[in-house]
This record gives sequence, C-alpha cells and structure tokens, in this order.
Amino acid sequence: MKKEFNEIEIGSRILLSLSSGNKSMEMGATIARHLKDNIALITLDNSSGQILKFDNVTINVIYTNAEGIPYIWMNSTVVYYQGQYLLQVKAEGGRRHNRRNSFRVGVSHYAKLRITGHGEVEVVVRDVSLTGFSITDRKKELGLSQGTHALLRYEDIGHELELEGNVVRIEETEEYIIYGFVITKSSRDLSSYVNMKQRQKRT
Repeated sequence: MKKEFNEIEIGSRILLSLSSGNKSMEMGATIARHLKDNIALITLDNSSGQILKFDNVTINVIYTNAEGIPYIWMNSTVVYYQGQYLLQVKAEGGRRHNRRNSFRVGVSHYAKLRITGHGEVEVVVRDVSLTGFSITDRKKELGLSQGTHALLRYEDIGHELELEGNVVRIEETEEYIIYGFVITKSSRDLSSYVNMKQRQKRT
C-alpha cells in the first residue's frame, strides 16, 4: 500500500537520505506547507544556518507515521528558492520502506523519560536515528504499551537532545524490556548529533 505525499500533515517530521558517490548522510526536516500534491516547503534541521545546495545529490525522502510504518519516495529534489527550501517527490506515491536501512547509532547513555501518569523516570538510551530511538527498562517497571507518548531528554557529546515519540515496538528479555519509539518531534541538532556519533564509531 502506498502513501500519498500530500497526506503527510504539516509539522510532520521527515528524513532526507542523501548520497553522492560513495558518501552518504541523513538530515532531518519538517513539512512547513504543501504547495502541490508532490511539492512542499520544508524546514531543514540545519544548525549551521548556511544555505545548502543539493546539486548532484541523490535524495530519498522517508516519512514514518505514528504507528511506526516508514514510507520512502526515491530520487526526490530539494532546491533553495527565495529564502525557502522546496521539496519535490515523485508523483507515484511513497512505498513501504525497510527501516533497517536507516542509520542507527548506539548510545548507551542515561536519560530522563517523561510519561503522562508516570512522571519522570531514568532510563538508558539504547540507540537513536533521525526517525526513532529505543530505551532499555532494566527494572521492568514502566509498563508502557503500543502508542504511549513520551518525552526523552539527555545530554551527550555537547548536544542537548529533547525528543518526543510514540512506542511502536516492545521487546522483553529475561533481564530488561526494550521500547522502540518513532520520533514525532525532534531537536534541531539531532542530525548533527547522529553524524558525530557515526564519526566516533569509525575512529
């Protein structure tokens, strides 16, 4: 089943998967306004403030809905025009995407998780990507269910992260429970953080 691009709500998070030659990276963005069925104004997670050019870059757009189902639009284009970024995707609709292809970096860092009805609790961030994150509940006390909304806060390598998300995966072992979240609202410097963590893994 395909997803029509204009069905994505304004303010929703998307992911730009960029590649040029043997280099690749991911960048977060937000849908600011739909102009046509397959064209939208977007706001990039660009902490540098510099105008970005996307010439000779292959761009795939990934959107993950509230149920954690990812869709991808291949070979899209982004241009900077009159102070704004315009995103155009192929008109045939987005298809279901294999989420394992997304960059995901290990974190293993303590964080605060705020959940309605639970207050704020300490958890361990297991990993993070531009579309989701997972936490480890070693005490098995959270008792979260599919769709539970939560706010995650932590600091790491000079970044202050604040991520909102919904539970889309629950995996229980003998020692702990892993909760996987799809991100619904992100920190603007998440792209920078993920890229820096990737570079740390390579060194």
